[in-house]
Amino acid sequence: MENGFNPKLFQKACLLAAYWWVDCEDEYHRQFRSIDIKRLPYDAFYAFTIKYSVRRTFSVKDAPGQQASNSLLKDLSREFISSCVAGNKDAVDSYGEFHGHNIRSLLSKFATLINPNVFTMYDGNSRVGLNRENSRGDHAVPARYSSFLKEFFVFKKKMNNSIKENDIKYYLSLLYDKQSVDPGSLTYDIFINRVADKYLWYLGSSENV
Repeated sequence: MENGFNPKLFQKACLLAAYWWVDCEDEYHRQFRSIDIKRLPYDAFYAFTIKYSVRRTFSVKDAPGQQASNSLLKDLSREFISSCVAGNKDAVDSYGEFHGHNIRSLLSKFATLINPNVFTMYDGNSRVGLNRENSRGDHAVPARYSSFLKEFFVFKKKMNNSIKENDIKYYLSLLYDKQSVDPGSLTYDIFINRVADKYLWYLGSSENV
């Protein structure tokens, strides 16, 4: 890796990925991966926007709180959700605005919970972490989410080559043994994607400057 693989950061990323999956991502993934557009999960989606601190990114005048959330989900149900299920990597860029607000971060998180094999979460820390990994300035911003996604999977492949497969399987076995998650829901590939995301998140946080 450009800046050298950090085993301690990797261990922290594994623990954080496991924590988030058990805490909420497993449940959100179950609800969002096969959404019935005739029975949209309005309450779960609103709870997701609060949990991931993205509610502020789609506020609409005269439509506060869950009303704006419901309106957004209804808009996304037209094509965005099916595009994510199908693995369309341009989905986030295609639906990046809502009432004039840039909601790329929100959409990346929602897309990841729908299809974590194909998408990853885009936020400030992960962006900075990827910039640092690629020896760019902290404030560089990708023109498109799909560009960030492409670089993420290059990074994930490098990280995967720097670890032993049993390192990931160890954490998965702990989760499976405690029956914290369904093995069919959290696969090896999904978990290592989530670990790579948390590694970049840590790498981009101020404590790792």
